[in-house]
Amino acid sequence: MTHTSEQQLIDWRRELHSWPELSGYEVETTARLRRWLQDAGLRLLDYPLKPVWWWKWVRVKR
Repeated sequence: MTHTSEQQLIDWRRELHSWPELSGYEVETTARLRRWLQDAGLRLLDYPLKPVWWWKWVRVKR
């Protein structure tokens, strides 16, 4: 891995961890990842973000 790509990965990790989101609701995280991958020239699958099943259960039980 080149220094540039290694530093880019470190920067991305720091950016993602500076804006945490609830598990199953990573809307901004997903948007960032999609943008970074598209900018790298990768074709993305159209896969919508959906809440995980257990989070609905936790919200109902409260």
